[in-house]
Amino acid sequence: MAQIVSGRRRWGRVLPGSFPVREPPEATNLAGTQFETGITPIATNGMLVPGIVPAAQVELVDILNITQLNRFGMNLNTRPSTITSLSEKWEALALAPVLEENAPQDFFLFIGNDNDFIASNGFVNFQNFNASLSGVGGTGNSDTVILVYRLSLPTYVDPLALEALNLSSPDALYGTRMALNGLGPSATQPAMRFLNGQRGLAAPGRQRAQLWLDGAFDKICAGASPLTGLDVDTLGVTGGIDVPLGTMFRVGAFAGYRNLDGRLAFGAPLKANAWTAGGYVAAELPVGIYAQASAAWIGDVKFKQIGRVSVYGQQAIGRTKGDGWAASGELGWVFPVGPVSVGPFAAVDYSDLDFDGYTESGASVSNIVFPDRNFRKLTASVGGELAVVIGALRPALRGGYSFENERGDNSATVRLASARHAMGTVTLPLADTERDSAFAELRIGMRDGRMSGFVSGKGRWGRGDDDARVALGIAYDF
Repeated sequence: MAQIVSGRRRWGRVLPGSFPVREPPEATNLAGTQFETGITPIATNGMLVPGIVPAAQVELVDILNITQLNRFGMNLNTRPSTITSLSEKWEALALAPVLEENAPQDFFLFIGNDNDFIASNGFVNFQNFNASLSGVGGTGNSDTVILVYRLSLPTYVDPLALEALNLSSPDALYGTRMALNGLGPSATQPAMRFLNGQRGLAAPGRQRAQLWLDGAFDKICAGASPLTGLDVDTLGVTGGIDVPLGTMFRVGAFAGYRNLDGRLAFGAPLKANAWTAGGYVAAELPVGIYAQASAAWIGDVKFKQIGRVSVYGQQAIGRTKGDGWAASGELGWVFPVGPVSVGPFAAVDYSDLDFDGYTESGASVSNIVFPDRNFRKLTASVGGELAVVIGALRPALRGGYSFENERGDNSATVRLASARHAMGTVTLPLADTERDSAFAELRIGMRDGRMSGFVSGKGRWGRGDDDARVALGIAYDF
């Protein structure tokens, strides 16, 4: 207990000062029974009717504990009182969290009194007055006093922490889902870009094995429903080896690294990195019909920071891991029309990703425990390509429309990390973050002897903010 301001007692008696805590779960619920709806009494001659169990209670704080009062120089003297005597009319109670990470369920209990304007130098309605103590009870002012107790309340659910759980945990749930779903296709697309960049620029003579390198910058933003504030930049580097099998087939293997850096709602940080590895196979017929497929493992995805702006000016940070796999496929036909080549294509991207649950830190009483989750996403795209060969260059323009279908976490059960009460656990329904969208890509392929490469830019337009990607690739025949 800490004394904030000293106080005085006006009257010559001590009032009860016990603050009990009641435990209602074991008590009899009278709602809807004859005791509530009828006139049946619950007690006769001061004794409860058999079968009715009253709410148990224990003493939480006794402000008249003289041992504790004496620790701070206070007393219960009344005839006469002194400047450090405990006054009466304790009418104010307030509870506030201590906000210490290692004691998240510790709270300050503030208890305040009403001094009834007992003062020698009072001022009310522009008038001075003197209503000081006098007589055997003491003299002078009866100052307002606030007593502060520090309590450990393991089952108490802080109302603002519960509000933050309901309002801000969806930001992290949706944001991590969209970020991980964005990492999925980024694992297979480098191989698909390499294959598309090579088309129409085959080296003269027989096919050769190649080493290739792909670098990409992706911006992943939030859809309009729900609004998550997600704004993430992903940098990826992938290297691979390509081996021809005759004149129509080729296979390859690759590995890469991804670094994700951005923010969630209200500027909370989101940082992650991942390793990828996979392979691909492709075939192209002399008539221009082609098919290609790529699959990749996304392993050791480390989310170093998953931020969440919480209450009391605190920010929670989570750390966790994830993994999964992704696959991409494309079927198309490229045929000449005068000096240009045109053709339709259809593509599909699929990812199946696991996201480990985690417990936040940094927000004391409002830290949240998030569950394990699984995301599955299928994207089907249709479109067309227009390309022309100009010397060593092959500019190509692609456009089309993508349809998304998500499966996985339709709901999530989250809970306050420290409050040991069912009230601190909530199951939240989760809306979809599918984003059917139009897309366009400009790619310029090039070849000079054994060196080849491409540069490309792609945009996506649907509900919410636009996404963009810039990629650069280089290959060497050997």
